[in-house]
Amino acid sequence: MEWIANNSDQVPQMQEIPLGMEDREESHATREKQQDIINPPARLTDQVPPKADTLLTILQRYPIMWQGLLAVKNNTAASQMHYLTGDQDVAREALAPNPDGTIPPLKISQRMRLEEAHLMEVAARMQMPREHCVLLALPCGRDREDVLRQCKNLRCQFITYFQLKDAAGIANIPCPRTGFTKFVVHLIPADCGFVREYLRTKFPDLLHAVREIPYLLVVIGRG
Repeated sequence: MEWIANNSDQVPQMQEIPLGMEDREESHATREKQQDIINPPARLTDQVPPKADTLLTILQRYPIMWQGLLAVKNNTAASQMHYLTGDQDVAREALAPNPDGTIPPLKISQRMRLEEAHLMEVAARMQMPREHCVLLALPCGRDREDVLRQCKNLRCQFITYFQLKDAAGIANIPCPRTGFTKFVVHLIPADCGFVREYLRTKFPDLLHAVREIPYLLVVIGRG
């Protein structure tokens, strides 16, 4: 798969909610409080250099850890995940290929409401270096036309879907031997204040580069 590097082609306990169940109440998470979850460094990082690098150049700083299909209900989108921070072995083990070398789709089976308490738990997990890995999921495809199609799929079938639910997606990765959950993968949509604040303070160059591209912040944690 290849990435199209052209911004002009715009095309208490964590509550887990099974997909398909109607929410009984609307989430009233306060966006402003999400900025308090991440301690920002000096505000110098707010400024993107005038001579910003191209998207392709910037993405080369963040190695690809996985390429495959994201799946929610009957919808799929081809994606490649770029490493941001954390233990790469966590991502390698959680997103490992099948014994025959094929890549299984990452199936989202639950939702997490984007409420402050839940996001604080995710943020706390991100403070444990050996227990998590953070990736950025971007659309990818076989050629230019396919990439544009996957951009649309990711935006409409995943990001918009979770925006309407005010939720993040959850994929549980079981242990092959026991069947119990070994890794929990959170996929948080780009419009979430938590995501924007995290990228702004930690990876401002990347946030600027992908500002017109659909993406998900992926946080993998040991179960």
